[in-house]
Amino acid sequence: MNSENKRPESPYFKEGGSSNDLYTRPNDIASPHYQSTCTLQSLNRLRELYRIPLEVMRDSQMPEPTESSEDHCPRFFCVYEIYFKGCGLTFPLPEALVRYLAALEIALPQLTPNLLSTILCIITIAAEDGFVIGVPELNELLSVRSSSKKTGYFSAYPNANRNLISNLPNKDENWHHLWFLIKKTPASIGNLSDVLPSKWSTKPAFIAPTLPTVEFVEFFKIVIDGETLWNSFTLDRFIEANHKLRMSPPGQLLQLPPPPPLPHGTSTRAIASRRKTLSKTMTEACEANKSFLQSALSTPHREGHGGRSPRRDRSPRRDSPRPASRTRLSSEPIADLLRKKRERPTRSSSSPKRDRTRPRTDRSPRSSPPPRSMGPPPPVIASPSSRSGGEKTGQSAYPRQEEAEPQDANPKSKAVLVPQTKSLAAMETEGNVFQCFKTRKDTILPTFDRWHPAIRERFLLHAHHSSRANIELNDMIKYYERLLLDREQDVMAWKDKFSSLESDLRSSTEVMQKLEDQLDNLSFKLMKSNGELQDQYQRYDKIQEELSNARGRLSESESKAYDLSNQLSELQAKYKAIAKLRDAELARSASEARKEVKGRGMELIQGAIIFIQTKKTMTELE
Repeated sequence: MNSENKRPESPYFKEGGSSNDLYTRPNDIASPHYQSTCTLQSLNRLRELYRIPLEVMRDSQMPEPTESSEDHCPRFFCVYEIYFKGCGLTFPLPEALVRYLAALEIALPQLTPNLLSTILCIITIAAEDGFVIGVPELNELLSVRSSSKKTGYFSAYPNANRNLISNLPNKDENWHHLWFLIKKTPASIGNLSDVLPSKWSTKPAFIAPTLPTVEFVEFFKIVIDGETLWNSFTLDRFIEANHKLRMSPPGQLLQLPPPPPLPHGTSTRAIASRRKTLSKTMTEACEANKSFLQSALSTPHREGHGGRSPRRDRSPRRDSPRPASRTRLSSEPIADLLRKKRERPTRSSSSPKRDRTRPRTDRSPRSSPPPRSMGPPPPVIASPSSRSGGEKTGQSAYPRQEEAEPQDANPKSKAVLVPQTKSLAAMETEGNVFQCFKTRKDTILPTFDRWHPAIRERFLLHAHHSSRANIELNDMIKYYERLLLDREQDVMAWKDKFSSLESDLRSSTEVMQKLEDQLDNLSFKLMKSNGELQDQYQRYDKIQEELSNARGRLSESESKAYDLSNQLSELQAKYKAIAKLRDAELARSASEARKEVKGRGMELIQGAIIFIQTKKTMTELE
């Protein structure tokens, strides 16, 4: 992975940046910012090249002209293209990265490529060795400081004798132009959307230093023996490490215990002295790693290693047993991990190929006979049965070693193709068979007593030699016939084995076809489940939006109900006042009516009395 990969073409991008791309906001920390020069084509190409999940890119969006990498929609977070091209960023974001940013109280786009690469590389090599790291480990390895090139951005500075990543490039230029926004979803950040800081900060928050524990020292010595060169980090390593961190069952990856708090009142000098004492082995490991890397980088690559990295050949946890000091751990899980790593076979021993540069020391005896010098094959002493009848026997086609050793010991007893000369009397019995031969004139040969002695001697000698040669030739033919028969039997056996292997291959092919069908079905089901999951996510988002709308309407209804209750209380108070006033008026009216009725009654009574008196007077007058 290289930070100088070709960027997608953009009509607005210039190598030095233009003044039209700069704009300033009154409250921006890292002002001025650059307008994004990303295009849809460049984002599609970025997704294909760096294997960004489709659901993440589907929810991403291009920034508005009024948005910047510092000030944008709060439901999104900003990323630069250099984070994928030169840093190895994968989704969902690693939990250690998010929590480290939360501890520092800085936003993700405030990280320079150097800082982000360092964090991701440390997380990757720790996961490859079976560890889960967090904020204490990153704080022990790194120091985050403000960048000297631009305000508002931060770079990584390894602590003393804590440098894990070697040959990391520290020059990244013209990367502020290419940025876009990614929505905070479970696919992009998991369940840490509330943890990731969105607000930019002028300086990182202070994290109190701690003393390195024994487990951390052992962890450092294990990790520094791995592939720590920057050139060895590939996109596959980052993706596999992120997948391992997310998908490993609980307890499979080891998590270092938290460092103990410092005693109250400890001086800075005492803390520094204690750190120096505890970091002595780490310093030695760093020096050994540095010297090894210098020698490895200065030495040209040797052939015959099968493309292996020199780090793996030198690594003590892969090619040699561990020192005894590494097994004395206070944490049993780390000791178990070291024990497993010691028992794990090396890469070179598991390879089926033998190094051709080394001589073969364990040569097994061959089944075929050793090669002989050119010339006629050794003669085979024919048995009497083969001489008389010439029938095939069940004797082995190979000469026995018991017979071969005496022949080698006594060279005079060796059989030869041309036997020694015998007497003429002994040859006559063998030469009589040639008397039946015809000459070129179709005449029968006369008897031997009529032959010239010299001619007869030459003829008998020739006949003897011919008979001996024919017998030995027949013996050799029989020997090679037996040898050919054995080879035919071997060929038939190999044919049977080959047919059985073909049947096994056909059965394995059928099994493989079934497995491929099952894999296709599983992949189809997985795609279907992914689609259903995406639909559920969409429905969940819709439900969340509806819930937020309902909550808004509910809050509005509650405010209206509160207003109505206030109005109702006011109306009730007015009603009570009116009722009280009405009761007072009614009482006053009733009292006045009673008084008036009482006065009228008195007047009526007085009038009645006067009427009665008048009536009485009238009656008296009458």
